[in-house]
Amino acid sequence: MSQPQAELEKLRAEVEMVRGSAIEAHRKLRDERRASDDNKAALRYAQELLAPVREDRRTTLEMLNAQKVKLAKSQAALEMAKRSAAESQAALSKAEERLEEVRADRKAIYESNIELKEQVKSCKSELESEREALS
Repeated sequence: MSQPQAELEKLRAEVEMVRGSAIEAHRKLRDERRASDDNKAALRYAQELLAPVREDRRTTLEMLNAQKVKLAKSQAALEMAKRSAAESQAALSKAEERLEEVRADRKAIYESNIELKEQVKSCKSELESEREALS
């Protein structure tokens, strides 16, 4: 009986070792579950903290996009204003050239008018002289 007794003791020792291993594995599993639950709670908390930040970011991006649209419109308006200013400047230059031409024409007409007046005076004077000579 000593051999079965020895086998029984050996089996009991093995069962105790397996039981100890099972208890240790169960404890580790419980600790890991707690850690997992803690991690899940921390993740939920972080997500709760991030929600307003994400909303602020979304709002900021929307505002940025609106500002980009305004900037593009302003740049387009500025380009149109620059083109209009250039066209106005060209028209002004043409008008100034035409004004100079008109002034030159007026001066020529004025000078021609003076010459004609002098010719008329001269003709009147000649006519008066001829009338006097005839009388």
